[in-house]
Amino acid sequence: MNWTPIQDNWNKLVGRAKDQWSALTKDELIACEGNRERLRNLLQLRCSMTPEEADREIDDFAQTVSGAAAP
Repeated sequence: MNWTPIQDNWNKLVGRAKDQWSALTKDELIACEGNRERLRNLLQLRCSMTPEEADREIDDFAQTVSGAAAP
């Protein structure tokens, strides 16, 4: 999945990301700036996920918000 539209619209999607990952703070999500690698690292650190689990969750999130991230 192309992550660029999600990253480009991250400020609009932070609330949905917060709903998806309630263990993360809004400030943490804003600080990652929609960068997929930073989000992955954050999920691993704060949610005790393996890299594979984090990637799966990010992919699921991307599928869920794909319409909302369209330019």
